Amino acid sequence: MAFKILLASDGSSGAIYAAEWLDQHAEQIPMQVTILTVAVASVGLGQAAYVVEPDVHDQLVNAVLNEAEDAARRTQSVMTHLNPLWITRTSTNVVQTILDVADEYTVDFVVVGRRGYGTWSSAILGSVSLRLLTHSSRPIWVIPPAPEVRS
Repeated sequence: MAFKILLASDGSSGAIYAAEWLDQHAEQIPMQVTILTVAVASVGLGQAAYVVEPDVHDQLVNAVLNEAEDAARRTQSVMTHLNPLWITRTSTNVVQTILDVADEYTVDFVVVGRRGYGTWSSAILGSVSLRLLTHSSRPIWVIPPAPEVRS
């Protein structure tokens, strides 16, 4: 039986390392991987969204979607032993989208890469992995940064 795994990726070095980690363990752990990238579809900073012309909004949303697709391609490119499914969703709530997709695809667990920010940075920037650990009913695997990033 293969585990159904959702790899949430933003294309960062932490997400790429998590993909590499899964790929390296593909022979020991039978798995079916789905890569999810979430295109954040808000224009502005946090709750302060800007009012923009519809065509400008569409251009911004397309740019965000392209960035998410690039992130998925970078993630998928390091997976030589696996043939993952790749999906992109548009949302303003990354964590809830990851949880919703995990439910939709009935995955066994979710994998995310950790960027390696310290406690202070995480408090300021927020932490997807921390919020997933707090709100998920599924197991979450948080893969630490590559050794060269940790030092």
